[in-house]
Amino acid sequence: MLKIPLITFDKAVPVWVRGRENELNLWVSLRVIAKKGENSLLRVTGHAAYHVRVDGELIAFGPAKCGDGYYRVDELDLTSHIKKNSVITITIAGYNCICGSILDKPSFICAELIENGEITAATGHEGFVCRYVTEHVQKVQRYSNQRTFGEVYEITPMVNAWYRDAFADISLYDLTTLTPVSDEKLFIARECGYNTYDKIFPEAIVSRETFTIDTKTAEDIFYPYYMTSSATTVFSPNEIQLDTYLLYKNLVTTQSVSANDFPENEFLTEGHTATYKWNGNTTGCICMRVKCNKQARIVALFEEYITSENEIIHYGSIHNCVVWDLEKGNYDLSTFEPYTLQALRVYVISGEIEVESVFVNYFGADKPDVEFIGSDDEIRKLFDGAIETYRQNTFTIFMDCPSRERAGFLCDSFFTARVEYLLTGKNEIEHNFLQNFFMPERFHDDIPDGLFPCCYPSRATLLNNWVMWLVIELREYFERTHDDAFRDAIYARLLKAFSHFEKYENSDGLLEKLDGWIWVDGDRTKCAKLVQDVNYPTNILYAHAIQAMGHMYGKPELIEKAKRIKATVENQSYMPEKGFYCDNAIRGEDGVLRLSGEATETCQYYYFYFDVTTPEKRPELWERLKNDFGPKRVVTNRWPTLRDDAPYPDIFPSNMLIGNQFRFSLLFRYADKEKFLSELKNYYLPMANLTSTLWEHDTDKRSCNHAFTSHLLCWLYELGMITTK
Repeated sequence: MLKIPLITFDKAVPVWVRGRENELNLWVSLRVIAKKGENSLLRVTGHAAYHVRVDGELIAFGPAKCGDGYYRVDELDLTSHIKKNSVITITIAGYNCICGSILDKPSFICAELIENGEITAATGHEGFVCRYVTEHVQKVQRYSNQRTFGEVYEITPMVNAWYRDAFADISLYDLTTLTPVSDEKLFIARECGYNTYDKIFPEAIVSRETFTIDTKTAEDIFYPYYMTSSATTVFSPNEIQLDTYLLYKNLVTTQSVSANDFPENEFLTEGHTATYKWNGNTTGCICMRVKCNKQARIVALFEEYITSENEIIHYGSIHNCVVWDLEKGNYDLSTFEPYTLQALRVYVISGEIEVESVFVNYFGADKPDVEFIGSDDEIRKLFDGAIETYRQNTFTIFMDCPSRERAGFLCDSFFTARVEYLLTGKNEIEHNFLQNFFMPERFHDDIPDGLFPCCYPSRATLLNNWVMWLVIELREYFERTHDDAFRDAIYARLLKAFSHFEKYENSDGLLEKLDGWIWVDGDRTKCAKLVQDVNYPTNILYAHAIQAMGHMYGKPELIEKAKRIKATVENQSYMPEKGFYCDNAIRGEDGVLRLSGEATETCQYYYFYFDVTTPEKRPELWERLKNDFGPKRVVTNRWPTLRDDAPYPDIFPSNMLIGNQFRFSLLFRYADKEKFLSELKNYYLPMANLTSTLWEHDTDKRSCNHAFTSHLLCWLYELGMITTK
């Protein structure tokens, strides 16, 4: 059993608004005035998310993500930020939301401020004053399926004083009393570094528009499923206080004028916009310093890239829209949550404003102490893009993407963990990421006993293949860290997982009619239709997980079992008449297992990547894969449409996760350096040129910033193109 050392607060206890700890999207803010401004330490944790600010400046976003029942405690040294009478605030959003990026658990906050060794404020005792964050509109639409709610604000100038003015009249605010919560909280150390939240400014204003507002109604538009589905936690349409999706759909550009202006003071009146562009995809809180000359409503639309015609295109999987209603006055505006953007368009729906500055408070890992060596500027651009992709996806855990989901997915993490070790020489984030999965004794009812969700912390579903990837990653983690205590503690849990899969082994020792989600190469590929009854790529992955288990725990019988499964797969699935491996076999009514005859590109890569076969054993197939397959078969940015001259048009093409990732790994392993680098550039350069990051798919229509793609840094390192400073 996993044993995690607990820590305690000296005085503070967990608190929340009495009776409202399960309420959707309720925010409160705590405030305390520093006494002397020296030797100041803030210890804080909570659920679901909080900002710590000193005199309005962002110091930390927390807490670090953690498995069910446990909470990681931040210990923030505020000494360098504080002077006498500095205002310290903790603003916490209690989401209570079923999604993929956080756990749906009751809200609370626990914090204590220690100044010169004395506790001067502690929740559940004296020191902190608390108010409802009334400027935040509570009942709004979901931002995405995997994240929580959008952001709408109704702000007056007095809000600034709460965060900045030690002598503000707090009786003017909607104060509340926080009381101790009833359920026990287990507190543990953060165990990973802190972030610096650099301010990243746009490089230019690239266009100005005029617009009108259309008259569409809710009946005229189609809402994304995550705003309406009973499978997600949503407010009902009649509860929504502002329909931001309808508002966005009614914004109609009438004229656009290109620009290339330094982003300084920008005066905007009703019906006008300004479009800001960063030098690449950037993740963090969107911030604006605004002077409101006349009561105004402003809408900020943002996206991961902007077209050459200065268009910002929404694809619907996320709702990149924030609204601020402002009374006359001066404001330092900030989103609460981090977002990912390269372009931001500010619409003035009504009123008059002067935008004095715009920036992003950067979220992500610190810059690594490595550099690219060499003269190939195109490879250097890939290096830079991979570094940014890694940084923006590494924030207390590994995430799949920093935008749509911010979720801790397995499989992606296998590749990102290698990058962490390369760039930092340690695996702090991976430790927390993996530890989280083993904190609960079991997950929700949809996850069979002994298995794991595909991403965590969240209420995510079972994805069988990702359980296997967890075991495969664990082997590499233990080889990197020699964390024997962790390895021994999780042995029984892993045995349960394999015991579950063993129930599906047929007389040949292969998994057959496996229940649940099976992922070979994306849910929109042909691979997803070929997963039953016996899926050969999944069995290859299963064998490799068994092999990893054998190596981790010194079990030669498991290594032999893995060899038998791989040999059986190889013998059963090769189609000599086609010269390809078959994806799956189906058991007929007569009880005989027969190949479906279907073959996908990704299926072939599984055999070589996991050493079921080699170029020496299947030289014709390897040469065919190396020379005739790959992304060049697909029409640019129109995956999975094949080019008219594409060879083997009956073989469905691979996508990025995970077929093309395997392809590049195999080219690195078996092909010559020139071919590998040529394909790397042909594939990744369009991504790096457009967003300065690397993407989830072969098109720009989903996440344009996906963690596992940063793995190309490992290949460049092995080629001698990266060095530590």
